[in-house]
Amino acid sequence: QQLDDNHKTGTSDAIHKFYRCLVCVKSDVSAQELRQSAAKGTVVRHFLQPSVRAPKHFVKEPPENENWPECLLKIRNASQAIPVNNKLSKELWNSARPADCKYVMELEIELLTGRTHQIRGQLAAIGVPIVGDENYGGAIVTTSDDDGSNLHSGRLALQCCELSFLEPSRNHNGTLVRSDRWNRFRLDQAWWTPCL
Repeated sequence: QQLDDNHKTGTSDAIHKFYRCLVCVKSDVSAQELRQSAAKGTVVRHFLQPSVRAPKHFVKEPPENENWPECLLKIRNASQAIPVNNKLSKELWNSARPADCKYVMELEIELLTGRTHQIRGQLAAIGVPIVGDENYGGAIVTTSDDDGSNLHSGRLALQCCELSFLEPSRNHNGTLVRSDRWNRFRLDQAWWTPCL
């Protein structure tokens, strides 16, 4: 089966989802590396420690003789780095912004494997946690002065931005005919877009 460059081949790949996220970036060097990774179509690879608890633990190499599932994602696109000033910080974080977050960048991600917390954990493991993600370093939980309860950011900067799927197969004169036509739906903006 031949598909365009945006889709993989194979019968199990009849649905594709792409994700958009806004990440915390520490330096100009980190921003350049992300843009280079996106330009090259680099596949980011980690292994996930088997656990039911969050946050999940992602590592470059699993311990010897242990079966940790492989996690693969591709950074398809990376925006320019946007410096974080006080105004932007207030718009993006209800809780405290991580002190080392100097820039934000929008990334488009393609999951090549599907693991719980995969995008969040893998991006944090390479040093660019998602804005608002208290579990993986993209926000800091603060305590309110009034009652001692935690204030949460409540806004994770991660969303599915594109869904595409093959039209269903149809019965034509008693023969099942598989469609080669893709339906594509895309969101052009996210909740954070007006802030940038």
